[in-house]
Amino acid sequence: IGKGGQTDKIAFLTFTNNAANVARDRIIEVAQREFPDRQFTLMDFPNFSTLHSLATRIGGLLGKNVLDVEKLRQFDPDIKSEVVWMKLGDASSAEDRPDHAPLAIQSFARARCITLEQAIEQGGFTDIFSARSIQAMKDYFKKHHGRVVTLTGIELVNLYLSYYSSFKAQYRLADFDDVIDNAQNEAFVNDIPSFDLLIVDEAQDLSDLQWKLVKRLMAKATQIVIAGDDDQAIMVPFGASPTAFLKLDGETEVLKQSWRVPK
Repeated sequence: IGKGGQTDKIAFLTFTNNAANVARDRIIEVAQREFPDRQFTLMDFPNFSTLHSLATRIGGLLGKNVLDVEKLRQFDPDIKSEVVWMKLGDASSAEDRPDHAPLAIQSFARARCITLEQAIEQGGFTDIFSARSIQAMKDYFKKHHGRVVTLTGIELVNLYLSYYSSFKAQYRLADFDDVIDNAQNEAFVNDIPSFDLLIVDEAQDLSDLQWKLVKRLMAKATQIVIAGDDDQAIMVPFGASPTAFLKLDGETEVLKQSWRVPK
């Protein structure tokens, strides 16, 4: 800012909207103090957000509507949900997420960029092959589609997920993973923004799928700061790769003091 740079060429990407808002408020406070002759507002820092929000802004929804839990229950009324704190101790980060094994397996597979079979093994989803889970999927086809299904195992999971994909296509819906995935489509190459300064916070909670998008942003950024702590990773059950950022090239600085944990 002091060198005349544009504030909208600074991106601060973090894991929750609340964290992004706090960072933006702090930089506005500092900038206002350092440059009292200028008036800074929230609009001067539009790229302080989550990666998902950025992906949405560059067109990741593809003109579709967001698939929320209520719409999910239109697909399968038996889908349950649970409140997940995306950041420990931050009540504003609480999200209502589906608690449904087939969808969790698919999301984990997409996050890690692996097959469903690998996701079942790596994510500990072997319960999907239990008699209870198999019967629940068969009941779905019988109750909602009048179809008797004799498949079992991974074939049954694949069939269920194919119906899920068809439901999204029919009603023009996109889920969380779709938005990140779509933003990496070759059609969006020219829409990937370039930043003078790109800061990626909470890097330990990014998945391999999200890193693909981050690396596209990094390729067009002038200066890059990646911050994270692999000891504070909480999103591994959802497919995060907590040590991926440790393999990046560049200078490394390990902070000697943490202000987030007791002495």
